Amino acid sequence: MINHRQNGSGVPVVLLHGFCEDQSLWDDLLPQWAQHGRIITLDLPGFGKSAPLAQGFGIEEVAANIHDFLTRELKLTEYTVLGHSLGGYVSLALAANYPDYVQAFGLINSTALADSADKKMQRLKTAEFIRQHGVAAFADNFVPNLFAPENRQRLADKLTLVRQMTRGLDKEVVAGYMLAMRQRPGRMDVFRQNKPAMFVAGLQDPHISHTDIEQHLNGMHNKKLGYALPGVAHMSMYEAPDKLNEAFMALISLAKS
Repeated sequence: MINHRQNGSGVPVVLLHGFCEDQSLWDDLLPQWAQHGRIITLDLPGFGKSAPLAQGFGIEEVAANIHDFLTRELKLTEYTVLGHSLGGYVSLALAANYPDYVQAFGLINSTALADSADKKMQRLKTAEFIRQHGVAAFADNFVPNLFAPENRQRLADKLTLVRQMTRGLDKEVVAGYMLAMRQRPGRMDVFRQNKPAMFVAGLQDPHISHTDIEQHLNGMHNKKLGYALPGVAHMSMYEAPDKLNEAFMALISLAKS
């Protein structure tokens, strides 16, 4: 079962949240975005109120589960998909595996590059930590670092909101996603294809280097859809909502044309 909500009408736009989040991530942006399309928010399997997948799943299985829901349950024949962080990996898998359905896609604080060897080792250790100590202990360090240091006090309510999203999560599901992200392939070829693709990055994001950001921006088919935001870490929907809204509007105008 995929827990979801729909707002607005017109071109279908699917919003996928990130790791240890849920669809409430998009709540601040929904009133404006729903004026420009049929906005579908959902909880990824195992997060929020959506049922988990069987252990051993990968990003491909998550994408297949979402696509099956969109096409069978919601009867979509085409859609635009935007993903934050982990949601961006799923968006890329959807664009790669179901190109006839995905009109346009966007990466929000995400990457089309595969993990480096060091990152893979880090994810392995993190998965083990989560299994040993639980999600709450992991979230204590994980959540604050999603925000740029200068934004943590200003956005204390949002930081608390994200921390609340992690409560009650199954540690095996969370560790399983960590391993799934570790095993995902690089998809720069998909990112560079002749299809509207949005890229929004924070220049203070600890999860992506400036070199990797430049690689994405330089490889974009339509460079007008690329944004590198100063003073922003991993949570652009909270740290720079106006800029994210600008990027969304630019992508939707192309998806409609």
